[in-house]
Amino acid sequence: MENFDQILKDGLKNVESQVKEQFAELDKKTAAQVAELNEDATKKGQTLAELSEKVNQVIANQGKLKAESEANLDFKAQFAEALEKNFDRVQGVRKGSDASFSLKSADFFKDATLAGNLTGSAVAGYSLTPAIRGRRMVHFRDIPGVEVIPSATGIWKFYRNAPPANTGSFGTQTEGSAKAIIDYNWQEVTVTVNTEAGFARVSNQMLRDLPFLQSFLPGELREDYLRHEDNRFVNALMAATSAYSASASVYAERLIEYMGAVMARDYSPTAIVTTAGNWTALMNTKPGDYSLPGGAALSITAEGNIAVAGVPVVVFNGMTSGRTFVGDFSKVKIIQANALEVRFFEQDSDNVQKNMVTVRAEADVALAVLRSDWGIYAIS
Repeated sequence: MENFDQILKDGLKNVESQVKEQFAELDKKTAAQVAELNEDATKKGQTLAELSEKVNQVIANQGKLKAESEANLDFKAQFAEALEKNFDRVQGVRKGSDASFSLKSADFFKDATLAGNLTGSAVAGYSLTPAIRGRRMVHFRDIPGVEVIPSATGIWKFYRNAPPANTGSFGTQTEGSAKAIIDYNWQEVTVTVNTEAGFARVSNQMLRDLPFLQSFLPGELREDYLRHEDNRFVNALMAATSAYSASASVYAERLIEYMGAVMARDYSPTAIVTTAGNWTALMNTKPGDYSLPGGAALSITAEGNIAVAGVPVVVFNGMTSGRTFVGDFSKVKIIQANALEVRFFEQDSDNVQKNMVTVRAEADVALAVLRSDWGIYAIS
C-alpha cells in the first residue's frame, strides 16, 4: 500500500480529465448547432423567439449529457468525503491493518429516505425553504464592460482629456517656419464614495425556530442593496450621458442606429442594455420587418442570448420602461472602498434587553463615468 496516495490521485485526476474533455466536445458541438440554426432562421424568416426555442432545446440536450458526465465528478466528491471521514481507517490499511470503510452508491439520491439518508430527527410542519421573490438576473455591476475598482480610501481621482481636448493642430511645415504646436487640456475629476446601507432586526427565538432565516436575511438584504445600487447608478449614468433620438420606427433598426452613433464617436459598444419590454419587441422581430440584408444582424448566441451585430443585449430591470443604453461600458467604473458586507450584531440599541439580533448590510461605493461621450441613452 506504499503507492496508495499516488494511485488515488492519478485515478481521480483521470476521471476529472475525461469529464472535462467530454464537456469541451459538447460545447463545440453546441456552438456548431447554434450557428447552423441562426443561418437556417435567416433563410426562413423566423423571429428570434422561434429561433430561441430551438436553441434552448439544443442547450437542454447538452445539459442532459453533461449531467451524465457529472456523475463521475459527484462520485469523486463522495469519495473524497468518505476518505476524510475514514482517514484513520485508511491509515490502518496502509499500515497492514484489516480495517475498512464503505462508500455510498453514486446514485444514492435517487431513492433517498429519511431512515436511510438522514441522521437525526426530521423537522415537520413547515417547509425549510421559504418562498421568496424573483431575483434580478442582471445588476448594474454585471453589465459587460463595467469594472469594479477597489479604492484604499473614500476618494478616487482620475484625469480626463477635457473638451476642448486640445488646441492647435498638425500642419505642413515650410522651410524656415515654425512647426505647429498642440496643447492638450486635462481635467482632474474627484469621485467620493457614499455609504449605502440598511438593516433588519429579528428575535433570537425566531432565528432559533425558523433556522432558514439565518441565510434568508443576508440574501434578501443583499438583493435589496443591489437593487438600490442599480437605481442610483442608472440615474447617475443618465445624468452624465447625452440623450439620443432615432429616426427608425422598428426597434431592431433603432438599435443599429444607436450603435452607429456610438461608433461615430470612435467607441466600440460593449453592450446594449434595455428593458424586458424592449427585449420582447426584439425577440418578435422577423428579418423582413427591417431593412438589413438577410437579417444577419440579429442572432442567438451559443449560450441562448441575443446579440445585435455581435453586441450582447442585456435585459436590465433596474430602469424605467422603454429605456435603452448603448455604449462602451469600459468607460463606466464602480469605485468601491468597501465591498458589500452583511453582519449580525447582538450588541445594538436594546437588543440584549429584548433578545434581538440586528442584521446590517452596507458598502462604500460610487459611480465614475470617465467620458460623457462613452455612449447614448434613448427612451422609446
